[in-house]
Amino acid sequence: MRPVFLLFVVAACRPADCPERGWSDDRVSVFVGSRLQGEALEPGRVASCTDGDVGEVFRAARRAMTDLGRAAPTSVNVHWRPTIVDAAPLDRIETHAGGVLVDEPIRARAIWIHELVHVAVQERRASTSKRALAVERLRSAAEEGVADYIASTLAGSLPRPARRGPPTTSASWASLALTDLRFDPHPLGALLADALRAGPPIPPNALVNALASGRGETPAALVASWQRACPALEGALSSWMPDELGRSSR
Repeated sequence: MRPVFLLFVVAACRPADCPERGWSDDRVSVFVGSRLQGEALEPGRVASCTDGDVGEVFRAARRAMTDLGRAAPTSVNVHWRPTIVDAAPLDRIETHAGGVLVDEPIRARAIWIHELVHVAVQERRASTSKRALAVERLRSAAEEGVADYIASTLAGSLPRPARRGPPTTSASWASLALTDLRFDPHPLGALLADALRAGPPIPPNALVNALASGRGETPAALVASWQRACPALEGALSSWMPDELGRSSR
């Protein structure tokens, strides 16, 4: 009788909605035991049905994929409580190398939608080569703004946890070119999100495609490529950018 009793115990501990192969399906896979060392991310194993709060993470990611519809990435790997080596501590939930790293069960739909917009843009981006510092910073600020806008449109206000680490000074456009500054794209991104909310609605998929198709060796060229890809962006970008950049991108 003992083996039968143990079988019932295991079955009682297993979530009813857990897939037989663990927390993974055709769109979302959650890994445990992953390792991030510097920029290199080594996936662990697919989470099993008895790995703590993983089921909650899987369900939250899957729900956000559904919320995004056509704007969602094709698939996403979520790394639950990865080991961090030679890199900054994980700030609750972040994207890296096309995946999502998370160290606590996060339920807020807006947070998951925001992070999955980053994954979708990275998945669709034609080129991953690095460009000039100001161009890369502008790209990251715009991506933060679009992710904020889409998240707030689909799920309401975006909770903002206190960010770890030293404070930054990145709210001005001059910060794009200051090489000695630790750049935080969120302040400028928040301004773009406000500009987008002030204008007519833009479909999330159009915004994701516009950012992914952006190219150019200067900030002005990058902005012009976004406007060509999504003309509805022109009003928000014009109110967000300095006049000099706006004029040079037309």
